[in-house]
Amino acid sequence: MRILDISAEPIDAIPYQLVASQEMRAKGAASVVSARFPIFEGRVDALPEELDALVLASDLQGQIDGALMGLSVPAWLELFLGLYFEACLAARVGVILGGDLFSLPTKRGGLGDVREVWSAFQHRFRWVAGVLGNHDQIGSRRTEMQAFQHKRGIFLFDGHSSKVDGLHLAGISGVIGRAEKPNCREATDYLACLTRLLPQRPDILILHEPPDFPSEGFPGRVAVREALECGAATLVCCGHRHWPEPLRELTNGTQVLNCEGRIVILRSA
Repeated sequence: MRILDISAEPIDAIPYQLVASQEMRAKGAASVVSARFPIFEGRVDALPEELDALVLASDLQGQIDGALMGLSVPAWLELFLGLYFEACLAARVGVILGGDLFSLPTKRGGLGDVREVWSAFQHRFRWVAGVLGNHDQIGSRRTEMQAFQHKRGIFLFDGHSSKVDGLHLAGISGVIGRAEKPNCREATDYLACLTRLLPQRPDILILHEPPDFPSEGFPGRVAVREALECGAATLVCCGHRHWPEPLRELTNGTQVLNCEGRIVILRSA
């Protein structure tokens, strides 16, 4: 699957509240500010016949009505799909999540359970697939994670792959960092996992940790980019570090769709 284009401007946005950064507060912002989470439209060369669209999102780190924004976003998206794309049914839409669905209401960072957010998407759409970010938990025990991964319509990846409606999906949860920290892997472990997945030639590879794009100064991991460029061309969905523009292409033809702080709805051309 190859992305042909993405709208230059958002087609709509979801209002939410977020904790202001130090830079924002230095400019006089309150500790919690109102913002709008943008939604973009994109076109791909083909989708499986079971799907009218794919929705991709990452880093839904904010609050709506005093709760995690990811609990409300599925209802907003179902509304937008009916409003903008008449023939697009939620029951024929797959969702891909790039991680970091948890946030504290009055402090940046934190770590928390995101099962309810995943379930909110699964309740309204055909299926939901993706990875955990470094702020996400699934329960407090490994058995809870394993049980959640076996729920119908849930495809939570951590170093493995699966066929979903004919799409070969794969993913790695977490980021590169000290292994004792939540959802962190040592660089050698993370890159070994990545190089095991790439020969499987997934249609979409879901990462929380993005590659960098040095020619334009887009942030990310050099080692992740180098590993991706050594593999066959694929489509990578990622988050964690914001890019001014969502889509870039690496030297080997791999497309990288950075969904940090944005939602992208992909439909067939």
